[in-house]
Amino acid sequence: MLQGETYLVKAKWQEAPTGVADLHTFHGKLEPTAAWTRGPFVSNSGLTEDGLAAFGKGKCVVCMDGLDL
Repeated sequence: MLQGETYLVKAKWQEAPTGVADLHTFHGKLEPTAAWTRGPFVSNSGLTEDGLAAFGKGKCVVCMDGLDL
């Protein structure tokens, strides 16, 4: 918990950008939690275009790359 908000964090350190499949898997882990839970997903190598398109807006998954850190 951070300032009354619940966060589940996932970090990937790999050579290839993270794709939509990994983001869907993480989103599935957030589904059974409270509606206000947010999930920062940090991928050091960035995210693929399809991953950003699927999770770019209005989802509980917050996509970040190494530069955001």
